[in-house]
Amino acid sequence: MLSDPRRQKSVRYIASEMMACLIVAFLANCSSTYQAVAWCKRHVHYLQSLGLKLINGVASYDTHQRMLRNMDTESFAQDFILWMNELLCCCNLHLAIDGKGLRGGTEKIIGQKTPYMLNVVNTQTGFVIASIPICEKGSELKSIPEALALIAVAGNTFTIDAIGTYLEIMSHIIDEDGNFILLVKRNNPDAYANLVSFFETQRSTMERAKNNQQKPEQDYHYDSTGWKYESNRERYEYRHCETIHYSEELKNAELGENVFGLDSMLGRKRYLFNTVGMITSVRIKKIRDELGNDITPDLNSFMKSGSPICPHPSIGDSEKDDIQRYGIISNLELTAEELLGFKRMHWKCETAHYVLDVTFREDFSSAKEAKYNASLFRKIAYNICKLARWHKLIPDHSSTPIESREIAETPELMAKLLHDHLPMIIFD
Repeated sequence: MLSDPRRQKSVRYIASEMMACLIVAFLANCSSTYQAVAWCKRHVHYLQSLGLKLINGVASYDTHQRMLRNMDTESFAQDFILWMNELLCCCNLHLAIDGKGLRGGTEKIIGQKTPYMLNVVNTQTGFVIASIPICEKGSELKSIPEALALIAVAGNTFTIDAIGTYLEIMSHIIDEDGNFILLVKRNNPDAYANLVSFFETQRSTMERAKNNQQKPEQDYHYDSTGWKYESNRERYEYRHCETIHYSEELKNAELGENVFGLDSMLGRKRYLFNTVGMITSVRIKKIRDELGNDITPDLNSFMKSGSPICPHPSIGDSEKDDIQRYGIISNLELTAEELLGFKRMHWKCETAHYVLDVTFREDFSSAKEAKYNASLFRKIAYNICKLARWHKLIPDHSSTPIESREIAETPELMAKLLHDHLPMIIFD
């Protein structure tokens, strides 16, 4: 795996032990490298009970920082992927790809951009199976093909936000026998406008046929979920998904330039889009009167005239819009229910990002030169928590801080997770 990045012929501290110390400290809820080293110095005997020799004790903070700075980030990212390949059978997976900022690692220079990592998350388990840095002069769009080149694509289904709906990415997934479910938003304006118009026309046609008690004439199959309802402490959310499955003779004709405007979005290379969909998501903030009674308007009222605190709901494709509409395309033939399920599962990557920020304080790490390597160590600690939960080595508390602390405070369990080869996780 990783070689010692230090150039000295003789060193006092073994690099692998220094790395293990950082992982254990992050599991013990240390929020920075400085805190991690301080924690390790206070728990030398505990670390030795895990099988770490630490002949010369725990290395200093400066020594750990030098190691982190000198580690080859690209090699580390590849070894991280190899480690996950040993733990997870990378086939028949739903993999969500999304970028995440390391806000604390932003240089304090006017106009300096926030550094980003591109994460690939297995939605079934929550594991981060790949994490590569997005170069300062690069972009998330350019990094997605790099990530796809490093992981298994065949047999897996990839969901990516609208930034990934481009020819190069679809080509790679299709050529490697994978599947894609990609969003269509205003960053592809022609395709987005055509999709919205197409589904509005479809709804009008079906409504007229229903009023005339006729069966609508169509050469494709239309499917809809109806409105799905969800409530949290702050708002009500309603989601609705529509899909179209085209007949064979229309898949390559009407679904080309007429609907998607391939000239602007994909070039002239044609793809077999087996499913196109439109998802509408409505978010209504809860309102209560002086007595605490819920007076939030229902869905139909809100769609027509808003609410007292939102008289003019915004409509668009952004997460900030009250009524959000966006298209979806896939080479799979999916029902509306299945498509909405994939879209909801995609946000497992946001759950992983939230835990990395709240539990492992990734967003607050002030590391600059070593920011990417420090981020990978946090993801190793995060995956160890998921691994312990998946193999039922700890109770499922549904709280990563409690789980990580329980792992760190149980020497036998910590040693098992650090040294033992646990069974591979396989999905049917």
